[in-house]
Amino acid sequence: EGVCGELIDKALFRLLAPNAQHPFTYEGFCSAIDHYNSRHAEKVFRMGTRQQRIGELTAFLGMASHETDGFIAAREYLACGDNVVVDGELYCVPCASEDYNFDTHTCSISMLENDQSYMEFCQPYTTPPKGCTCEYVKEVEASGQLEGHMKANDIFFGRGSIQISNNFNYIRASATMTGSKDTFCEEPELLSTVETYSWGVGIFIWVELMKEEDKTSHTHALNGSFGSALNIINGSSECPVKEDEEWHSKAVRGRLDHYCNVAQAMGAINLLSFNGCDGLEAVFRQCLTDGSCPNCKYFDPRVIRTAPPTDSTGAPPKAA
Repeated sequence: EGVCGELIDKALFRLLAPNAQHPFTYEGFCSAIDHYNSRHAEKVFRMGTRQQRIGELTAFLGMASHETDGFIAAREYLACGDNVVVDGELYCVPCASEDYNFDTHTCSISMLENDQSYMEFCQPYTTPPKGCTCEYVKEVEASGQLEGHMKANDIFFGRGSIQISNNFNYIRASATMTGSKDTFCEEPELLSTVETYSWGVGIFIWVELMKEEDKTSHTHALNGSFGSALNIINGSSECPVKEDEEWHSKAVRGRLDHYCNVAQAMGAINLLSFNGCDGLEAVFRQCLTDGSCPNCKYFDPRVIRTAPPTDSTGAPPKAA
């Protein structure tokens, strides 16, 4: 059985992603699924029962909706939300969260001011074949149009439907997705501009990234756990939920709200379990009390969210 046309069609995609912008198109999503599944025995969104497949697809799209601000942003806001194109090249103003305006997507103080180096997303001593070659960067110009800017293609910041970052992750994704370790190392912006790559890197993270052997977001979702899938994607920041840190607390609530929005559009009756991410269930219930996750009101907290069935061993099911 297929995914596009079977579990989701263009009308449904428009319903759950009404503001989607390039590169997050329905056609690109379908192409990325086909591209991955044609090259791997483990099939994304094609494993197990129909209920499991829909549950996994919903969890993935919920994660992606949050990571891309509703399928709008292909680049991490703090690294490159404030940007400019000059002579066909994209330049970014790296920003601290307290200096970034999320309404206007402008940065009041560049992290490159006063001859500072930008040191994020690069381990310079992790070199090929373990990591893309990288170095700390400074502003392109000390004055003028590109003051406070850095060249986007020099930095391995978060990009894609589920954001990938750091030079050691880019090289892995490049080898898996393109057959060459050089592709994304030489031009990381491909993950922000090419539809199949922008969607595909999220699928790569979903199916390939693991914290323990044979446990991925893909297998956790198939076995009914949204929380465990999140723990792999961003557990260091969101599992456990840091309620005393406003930034992370808002991020977790935003992720839940995006997941609930997609789940409603997909016709879900129950959400997947929040087990596997400490504090996530409590935040969900608090959301319903204080209204901070408005899309989640549809899902009554008294409804038991049961996991889709697995086989007697608990192993991931076989592909359809």
